[in-house]
Amino acid sequence: MANDNDDALVVVFSGNSVEAEMIKDMLETNGVQAALKDEFMGSIAPYIAPGGIGAVKVVVRQGNLDEAKLIMKELSGETSPD
Repeated sequence: MANDNDDALVVVFSGNSVEAEMIKDMLETNGVQAALKDEFMGSIAPYIAPGGIGAVKVVVRQGNLDEAKLIMKELSGETSPD
């Protein structure tokens, strides 16, 4: 049975609107449902530091967090021994 917290939304990326859209598309292409948060603020204040005020956030369900992190890590070219 799924945990009630599995449906809670968590931020997996914060940055400018172009990067956020790319991350969202990348996750969805790999089977992880994702959404953009604060998209309006990111469009009117796009030059704020990544992750700061005005950043567009990519959110996924808590239950998909580990899979989303793995996909982002693999597609960014990062590798780890674990």
